[in-house]
Amino acid sequence: MMHFRLLMAATLMVITAKATLAGTLIYISSEPDRRKVLCNYIFEGEVEKGDAAKLGQLVGYTSSVPDRLCLNSPGGSMAEGLKMFDAIWKRQFETIVMSDARCESACALAWLGGSARVGTGSFRASLRSVEAGGRLGFHAPSLDLGEGGSYSAAVVEKGFALALQTAQGLFRLQLHNENGAHGMSQFLYHQTLATPPNEMFIIDTVGKALFADITVASLSLPSEKDLGAQEMVNVCAAAWLLNEGVPPNFTTLEALYASLAETELLWNDRVLPLNERVRFIQGEYSTSTLVRGYPRITHNSETVCKVTVSSIGGFDVSLWPMFDQWANFTPKGRPLVRMTLPYLAALDPALPLIARPRPEQPLSTKTKNERFIAKRNYDRPGNDIPGADVKGVSFDQCKEICQSNPNCKAIAHIRSRQWCWPKDGIAQRTSLDGVDSGYFPNR
Repeated sequence: MMHFRLLMAATLMVITAKATLAGTLIYISSEPDRRKVLCNYIFEGEVEKGDAAKLGQLVGYTSSVPDRLCLNSPGGSMAEGLKMFDAIWKRQFETIVMSDARCESACALAWLGGSARVGTGSFRASLRSVEAGGRLGFHAPSLDLGEGGSYSAAVVEKGFALALQTAQGLFRLQLHNENGAHGMSQFLYHQTLATPPNEMFIIDTVGKALFADITVASLSLPSEKDLGAQEMVNVCAAAWLLNEGVPPNFTTLEALYASLAETELLWNDRVLPLNERVRFIQGEYSTSTLVRGYPRITHNSETVCKVTVSSIGGFDVSLWPMFDQWANFTPKGRPLVRMTLPYLAALDPALPLIARPRPEQPLSTKTKNERFIAKRNYDRPGNDIPGADVKGVSFDQCKEICQSNPNCKAIAHIRSRQWCWPKDGIAQRTSLDGVDSGYFPNR
């Protein structure tokens, strides 16, 4: 297969800008069914001036399902990334970073814009996610001056003004809120500004994703029957910290969770163990969990956390004042705080975001009595049949396309982009994640 970037430039519909270094916006398909097409558009390359204008030309929300924009970029101009955020928010795209992609710096700011007005009343909902295994990273703005040079006061002043403008843009994202859909969570805003420009705050654990308000796809989650006391304590710790705010001088989220777990509640001069802090209560339609010990002071001023698995996914969590003895305590009246948390909240905050294994392609199959040999995560470069590539098809459909063409002997299929490349020759295979290939040995 030809070099991927050259292929995109030569064969796809590309929306270009005058800046030669600007990223590439690729149209894949208008198909809304995610089982058929994973990405409607793909943005690849460095973020440069003019990229936001490309997005502004698009409709974005063309059916009952918002178009999905997949991003894969090392970053670039943070000022342009902020403009891309505005364009994505306005055009109502869903944004995603696939498991084999990266989206850092300016790209991550653009990705934050993923949202759409949905449902009755057209309320704005955040529609942005990263697949487990994808790399999503943030950092503070810089002066953007080259190393080792000598600069005039005017140049330094201009660079400082641009960095300050970008910092103001980050603050605007943190304030951005429509019907509860936030541009940037307070936690993520603080971590972004606290990360030097030459470093990267990577969303690589459950805790970071949860507090940064980031949806993680393709992650193995426990079933409801596997939820025990520890999982409920994890949910309550997350709820408490989200309500109280993560201290700016914290070391790790795991340490904060541990500090809440090490309760100072005493009963007959002994620290209460986990099983005496957690109670399960059966309601008319569901079971709820009560966890005591918030904040970590005497029982007379305790707060109790109540967790119920939501019928629509995630957890309904509420915090209550403890106005009775623990054995007799039942939440009544109005809670101090009520919130909904994703299923992610039940997991250990230190758990790395690793994608669940995907089923392997069989090494060999037979279709219509013709032998076909397939290999997952291997490419067969070269021998592309001119003009025969097809977008928006599955691996099996790609195989059928090749089989119907008497000149086709092999295929390569870019999994995340649903992109089929029929070939008139069988080249030596090479290892390449995200690409599956196969050939008809008797042709």
